[in-house]
Amino acid sequence: SWNLFDSALVVHSIVDTVMTSLQTVGPVNLGVARVLRSVRFLRLVRLGRSIHTIQSLRLFILSMVAAGVSLLWCALMISTILYFFAICFLNGVTEYFRDGTDDAEVEASIVRMYGNVGSAMLTLFMCITGGMDWHEGMEPLANVHWAYGPIFVYFIFFMFFG
Repeated sequence: SWNLFDSALVVHSIVDTVMTSLQTVGPVNLGVARVLRSVRFLRLVRLGRSIHTIQSLRLFILSMVAAGVSLLWCALMISTILYFFAICFLNGVTEYFRDGTDDAEVEASIVRMYGNVGSAMLTLFMCITGGMDWHEGMEPLANVHWAYGPIFVYFIFFMFFG
């Protein structure tokens, strides 16, 4: 029965290819072909049944799924830490601009790197992953207030060794 099913899938693929090539010539109703395309999912069910017989492959797939869950938790934790420090630095940047500035070049670099939460998180992420030099990310913050330099160094230290 599976050979018949495989044959039907091959015929469906050929018909799908012909219908797609005819679609460029003129309008063709592909509703039935799209429904038949969803039947391909049954082929995955067949593969799932055969995985039970291959224990090592099954163990590998389950390990990858478990690692993916841990990876998602790590990404959530890193995002939370990035968000916390971005908000901290953004608060200082807001106060800096509230007091008024006179150096347009420093102001432009601060706005580019720490102008909003997204750009601040991206700047911090780039600093911990090697996309940007630490000094380059810390310099605008040191112009905002001297205390943000040590806080930035602590952030880098915490992300590398924490």
